[in-house]
Amino acid sequence: WPKGVPLPVLMKLNQQVALKKGALVPSETDVVLPGGAVMVDLRPRDGDDAQGRMLALAPMLAAGSQSWDLRLVAGADTSAADN
Repeated sequence: WPKGVPLPVLMKLNQQVALKKGALVPSETDVVLPGGAVMVDLRPRDGDDAQGRMLALAPMLAAGSQSWDLRLVAGADTSAADN
């Protein structure tokens, strides 16, 4: 599509498009799924029917362990930095 030319109000593809992982779909796009499906589960469910759990990447620190934090600030007003 030429740069600077607004898109038409209504556009429709004349063929199916398979989106790859990480593909971006523009806002207000009407996505029609095959077979009249309303929704597709993109992540598998576990035995408790939970989907998309966030798992820790590393184990918690053992009791009595020490941890540290590093805060870097740059700019004109370094006192205005907010965590």
